[in-house]
Amino acid sequence: MENVGVYILANRIRLLAALALLVVTLTSIRPAQAQGSEDRTINQAQRAVRNQIISQERGRGQTVLFNRDASTEVVSNSQVRVRGTGTVSRNSNWRGNNSRNNDDGSREFSYEAMVNTRSRNNVNNVSGISYDWRDGGANDGRINDRGGYGGNRTQSIYCASDDGRRHTCPINTTGGTVRLLTQKSGSNCVQGRSWGFNNAGIWVDRGCRADFEVSGGRGYGINDRDNDGRGNNGTYGNAARPGGRVSYSGPITNRRSERVLDVTEQSMQDGANIQQWSYADQPNQNWDVIDLGNNEVAIISRHSGRALTVQGGRDNNGANIVQRGWNNTRQQRWRLEQTGGDYYRIVSVDNGKCLDVTEQGKENGANIQLWDYANQANQQWRLKR
Repeated sequence: MENVGVYILANRIRLLAALALLVVTLTSIRPAQAQGSEDRTINQAQRAVRNQIISQERGRGQTVLFNRDASTEVVSNSQVRVRGTGTVSRNSNWRGNNSRNNDDGSREFSYEAMVNTRSRNNVNNVSGISYDWRDGGANDGRINDRGGYGGNRTQSIYCASDDGRRHTCPINTTGGTVRLLTQKSGSNCVQGRSWGFNNAGIWVDRGCRADFEVSGGRGYGINDRDNDGRGNNGTYGNAARPGGRVSYSGPITNRRSERVLDVTEQSMQDGANIQQWSYADQPNQNWDVIDLGNNEVAIISRHSGRALTVQGGRDNNGANIVQRGWNNTRQQRWRLEQTGGDYYRIVSVDNGKCLDVTEQGKENGANIQLWDYANQANQQWRLKR
């Protein structure tokens, strides 16, 4: 009997061991699958951040490396926010190497990007890309000066209106392009209202706190600017601007989604894509509608000074919408035709098609295109704050 009891006990121990092994196996499978998906999301975000750093820093001979600290945050069913840190290094054999910031010519940065996990297009499914250099403090007016590539000079500066009053942070803006990098405050930083710049530097007001960047040198715009960033000759940055009366200035909101026309990634460049995004009162979400006569208007980004344009002069359904410097083409001229109340269809003078949110999308990042008017809510826009 004693041997039988030992035998039964041994079988029970083996059974419990097998069950424990099965539990360990099952619990290890699911995280592996989730990790694979997470890795793809992180890789897409880091690829987009790397491209933006190389593009904006205008650097040749530089390497962007990411630390193993990337984290993800699920924002919605289709969007994941990725955050982490990394290092930009300039190759020592590059003749333009300048190590004024660090002895080894490297700089640390933190980054953030939003990945649309439902998009099949790995190129355009990353938005909201931002990065901050970590070698500068958050003191009012602290300047980070980095040597410009190709003879240009770029400076970043933190400026704050901590007491809700106007403050000016001294920095040379003459001949440069000024842009808001990262808002740090709960109060909205709106160009011309709560921040701007003049010959004395960058000013902030009404609780705005943010990092700004001044890019200067060859090809960076004009010298005479007033406080809203517009030049005395009627231009923003280095973009031409059509003459005429501004009949409306503010967001352009889609009736179906309640999201606004938005220049992707706050770009200042020709060809930057136009999407819809939740309104945050940012300059890249505000537009000047300029009367050109003959019931035609130009629609100009308050951020870049560039015009809403049909890409490549196409006239087919699905033609893409971008921003481009004003050159007075038919692809940059629009008619506003009222559909009821404060809503309008925005019709291309070139082909008679209207602005349309792709696939009637309601999500942030949905693309803006041309389409034949079908009296749909995704083709109607409100011009009112």
